[in-house]
Amino acid sequence: MGSGDISKIPFTVYDFFAYLFAGSVLVAAVDCRYGYQWLLQKEPRAVFIIFLLGLAYVSGHLVAHLSSWLLEQLFVAKVLKRPSRTLMGEPPAPILGRLFPGYYKALPQETQQRIKIQSQRKGFEGSGESLFLHAYAVVTADERVQRRLDEFRNI
Repeated sequence: MGSGDISKIPFTVYDFFAYLFAGSVLVAAVDCRYGYQWLLQKEPRAVFIIFLLGLAYVSGHLVAHLSSWLLEQLFVAKVLKRPSRTLMGEPPAPILGRLFPGYYKALPQETQQRIKIQSQRKGFEGSGESLFLHAYAVVTADERVQRRLDEFRNI
């Protein structure tokens, strides 16, 4: 890996502190629940503080992966349907459409049509998630657009 490759990793200070915060909440909850009193020591050693920070950071990753699986893979993918399907006009279950009307707002018909025409010009006939992945690959082939998307994701 060359020295310039690290800039392509969309990991920011925000990500670091998000993992640290989520893990700190979990470590504090475990400490409180089981009475370890890790956080109540009057003069904790530097090594112990570093250990707790590392534990919090790793725990934050575990919390993030668990919540990603629970929210993205189960709730959104199985219950709500992925945005790649709803944006192209796939209708929701009636009750979900009433509960989450903003989530199920499709792209304008003209935009949907332009997307379909562009994908057909590239020889692609799929829909749903496969259409999204195709469009994503086409759009992110432009390095300038990829940088902009990375910046947007890190807002």
